[in-house]
Amino acid sequence: RCYSTVKPDIKLLKQIRQETEVSMSKAKEALIQTNNNYAEALAWLSKDAQISGAKKAQKVADRAAAEGVLTTASVQVPVQNGYKTTMIELNCETDFVSKNDMFRGLASRIAATSLLMHETQRSAGRPIESISIDSLLQSPLMPHPEAESSEIGKTVQESIVETIGKIGENITLRRAVIVADGISASYLHGGDAQNGKIGGIAVLQPKKVSLAELDEKASAALSKAARQVARQVVGFSPKYLNPEDASEIDRQTEGMSPEEFD
Repeated sequence: RCYSTVKPDIKLLKQIRQETEVSMSKAKEALIQTNNNYAEALAWLSKDAQISGAKKAQKVADRAAAEGVLTTASVQVPVQNGYKTTMIELNCETDFVSKNDMFRGLASRIAATSLLMHETQRSAGRPIESISIDSLLQSPLMPHPEAESSEIGKTVQESIVETIGKIGENITLRRAVIVADGISASYLHGGDAQNGKIGGIAVLQPKKVSLAELDEKASAALSKAARQVARQVVGFSPKYLNPEDASEIDRQTEGMSPEEFD
C-alpha cells in the first residue's frame, strides 16, 4: 500500500471525476501521484487506463461479443452538394452494456472517424464501400459531427482498450461502410438518433441534373426522401432495388406489383 503526505485538492478531485468519470479512489491516487497537478493527473489516468485496459482486454479477448449497436455519422459535402454517410457495428457482450452511454459515445466517435477514411478506401463506380477495420483501428479517434467537443483523442484501438478496462466487457469493431456519392441518409431502429440495433442507408441520385446543379431546397428534399427510403429498408428488408429484378415467387411473397400507381 502506498502512503503519501500529499492530500488531494478537493476542487481538483471533483473536477477530475466529472471530466473522466473515474472512481474516487483512482482520482485521489492520480492527484497524489502528481502532487495535485491537474494536467499531469489526467495524463497519469490516461496511462493507467491503457495499462489496466490492456490487461482486461487480454482476459476477455476470448469471450463472445454478440450484442452491440449500429451507429451512423453523416456530413454534407458542399462541393459535390451531396452527403457522406458511414455506418459502423460495435459489439459488446451484453445488451446492458450496449445501452451504456460510454459505449455508445465510443461508437459515435468511431463512426465519425470512419468519415475520414473514404479518400483512401474508395473504388471507382461503387457508391458503398467497406472500410478496412485494421486501418480504422489505427486512426485517431474523432468527435462526432453533432458533438460539442472538438477533442481529438487516442487511436480507435487505444480507445476501445481503455473502454474495455472501464466497462469490463469484450468490445470488438466488427465492420464499417461508407457512402460518399449521391444524397445519402440513414435510419436506425431500436435506440436513439445515433445508435440502434437495426440500420439502413439509402442513396439517391438525380437522373436529369448533377448534384452540383441542385439548390439547397432540392438537396434537403432528397435527403429527407433518402431517410424515408432507409426507414422502409429497415422495416421491410427488401431484397431488390427494382420490382422487375425479383422472381415471380418473390413478387407474390413480398406483395410486389409491376403496375405503377398515381
